[in-house]
Amino acid sequence: MPKLKISVSTSSPPSPSTSTLLSPNSSTPTRIRSETFEGDVLVRIKGFTGESADGKERRSPEGEPAYFESASRKGKTWSIFVRGRFLEEIDGDDLVFGNVFENPIRDSLPWGTSVAVKFMHYLDPTMESDFYADKPWALSPLLCTTPFLSLTPHPPTSPLPPFSSTTDLEPLKENSLDGLVANLRRRNGQVETDDLDEVRDEEKESWARKSWVNVKENRKAVRIGKEDLVTIDFVQAFLDFNDLSVSLPSVGFHVDLLKYWDGQPVTFVCRNRSGTKTFFSVSFEITDAEPATKAGKNEIEKKEAEEEEEEVEISDEVD
Repeated sequence: MPKLKISVSTSSPPSPSTSTLLSPNSSTPTRIRSETFEGDVLVRIKGFTGESADGKERRSPEGEPAYFESASRKGKTWSIFVRGRFLEEIDGDDLVFGNVFENPIRDSLPWGTSVAVKFMHYLDPTMESDFYADKPWALSPLLCTTPFLSLTPHPPTSPLPPFSSTTDLEPLKENSLDGLVANLRRRNGQVETDDLDEVRDEEKESWARKSWVNVKENRKAVRIGKEDLVTIDFVQAFLDFNDLSVSLPSVGFHVDLLKYWDGQPVTFVCRNRSGTKTFFSVSFEITDAEPATKAGKNEIEKKEAEEEEEEVEISDEVD
């Protein structure tokens, strides 16, 4: 089981001057502030093993069972929770969230990557990516990709509300439609919002929000700024940080990433599309394993050879 070190930063790539080591599953969030964003960050990892903010090894995270055993988080393995505000106005299409790598990964991508990427596009049709670039990336509009979103008005001159050790540690409930309607009316006056009628059921509200912001013209009309308190819970199940594996059962995809890991951290970044402004980033770094790029290449070549042999056998049978 690899050990992790997790840090939050206001830059990408993270630098020592902008990064803060945080403790996963802590009941106390890490506060960040820059010229473009201020807010609180929590990271939750089921069964976490690794380094905490005090530099000591951590094995029994506090608060883990209550979160991961809740009905809406069953089966999930990790979460990035952020609550804050953007200090510069940005539209909902330009505000993106996802992975950015500083070095190429094309030579260490596991077999089956193309299938996994297609499935990811199916789950999030707004995602754009280039895993073969010199600096690979996969980014989606934040309003579209986060599973849970709360968007509420907040006085621009007032400080952020204090973080509650009780209510704010509960799994975030979707509360986005009222906020989207208020945002549109505040920015654009009396606009038609019939397709954003309130849906009180949390699951339906999340679906309604994603359905609406998946339309580019809709999300561009939303402008996020100092008057908006934004809370996201980017919670997922496909990536298990404790054994560094990726599983997509729907397409029969499972990969032990340690066989392919090239030494880079996994970094989630919130930024504008051009990359000229970074609002925050969260990096997951393995501290007790050696890069295995060569082993990954060998595994890929072996899998490709086996696949080619199977195709030849099928072709022979058909002939």
